[in-house]
Amino acid sequence: MSQAHKDSLLKEYLVWQQRRLNDALLYFKNSTQDQFGLLGDLYLYNWLQREIQPPHKNAVLSLVIPKISEELTDLLTTKWDNGQYLQGLIAYWLTQTRSSQRKENSEKLLALHGGEISLAVEEILAAWQKLALFIQPQKEAIRQIQDLQKKRGAEVGGELDQQRVALIDSLPDSFTQDTFFS
Repeated sequence: MSQAHKDSLLKEYLVWQQRRLNDALLYFKNSTQDQFGLLGDLYLYNWLQREIQPPHKNAVLSLVIPKISEELTDLLTTKWDNGQYLQGLIAYWLTQTRSSQRKENSEKLLALHGGEISLAVEEILAAWQKLALFIQPQKEAIRQIQDLQKKRGAEVGGELDQQRVALIDSLPDSFTQDTFFS
């Protein structure tokens, strides 16, 4: 396989992963109450950790967030536990000199918790745990889906399907060629 072909495949892979991530984030944001935006950030972090191989994380991030800072990229691509990630993320937004919605949300969240990042993180983690996302290891989740597909596959052609086919076969042929094509 030529290098040009490999590069083309890699580009297609990255664009495909970008679409998957955008779709996942859109679905998450439309189905979740996220007062401070940090649940969406935590979803992004967990999705990246689970779905994207380490050599491609930076490239996918740069497609999803075109002007992402190096510090934020490092935060998103390093393996942390969720609490460490949130602490780093809140600290990152607080150090930004430019005003932004994320910075304001982080400041509001801290104000609600007397300036204690650890208390703010606990609140976000409690909300995250209620969502029950990314709890099951990926291999186990894939195995569960495969088992379900096998079960459904075994049902195809089973007794119920045979009964349906027999019922359809027993229907009278009420159309003649003249009425059917007129």
